Amino acid sequence: MVDEVAKSLKLNRNLMNNLPKAIELDRAIKIGWGAQGDAKPKEGEVGIASHLPKGARVRLLGNLGDFTAAGCKGGTFTLEGNTLGWFGAFSSDGRLVVERDAGPRCGHGMTGGRIFCHGSVGNEAGASLDGGTLIIRGHAGLQTGIGMKDGLIVVIGDCKADAGQGMTGGRIIVDGRCLPEGEGAKQRSLTKAEHKEINGLLKEHDLSVSADAVVIEADSERAIPSTPPIQTVWGDFGEIGLISGETPIDPSSPIDVVTLITRGEEDEGVVFPLPVLLQLESGKGLTGTLLSEQP
Repeated sequence: MVDEVAKSLKLNRNLMNNLPKAIELDRAIKIGWGAQGDAKPKEGEVGIASHLPKGARVRLLGNLGDFTAAGCKGGTFTLEGNTLGWFGAFSSDGRLVVERDAGPRCGHGMTGGRIFCHGSVGNEAGASLDGGTLIIRGHAGLQTGIGMKDGLIVVIGDCKADAGQGMTGGRIIVDGRCLPEGEGAKQRSLTKAEHKEINGLLKEHDLSVSADAVVIEADSERAIPSTPPIQTVWGDFGEIGLISGETPIDPSSPIDVVTLITRGEEDEGVVFPLPVLLQLESGKGLTGTLLSEQP
């Protein structure tokens, strides 16, 4: 991991040094090819080409790690290869393309811009989406669009279960096999106006969706907006390090608060609630049943 970080920092440093001149001359930066055009693909670098400004154009050959092209602010980025999680996460503008597969959380937390994935994506693609467009030419994993508030996700392949879990806005279009949507979402048919709209959007990619595609959107009658817990930061950050490949739990992910104990496959069993352990600096002034029911 230390070598990957060192390679990543060097690559990003070189990119940032060359970017202002390339924007001024309106030239694209190509990474992963030699002076004679011979392929020299990158492998495993993390956090590459983040926060690309407007006017930046970058094309990269290789298979990269997490957080590739994250936080894009208006540039154009094309990856000829695969990438791990969080591709284009937290982007507010720009056009991002990955020509093979992307890992989990592709397009996480986007507020604008467009991501186009030629291959398939992992679980929770478009999680917490709050604007922008995510187009997936292949298949999508579990909980696509979980917790999304706005924006558009188009899946031209199959979509696994629980798409739209906890969504409160936006649309997910699926033109393939679609397993049951998640809690807080509902499924309906594509309207003629939407069919025309989506195909107009896909025309530049030489793609289209059929009239049989389905739309997953928020169910106002069964809305389950997520409220993440209060977060506290303390310490001097001396023990913080970089990791790759880990995926935290999304605030909209359902949490099992019971456990089932059975005596065999045919036994219905008994359901026990999991205990909630409270950690407080002081119990002074507390009243109520929690004091007697919790250890």
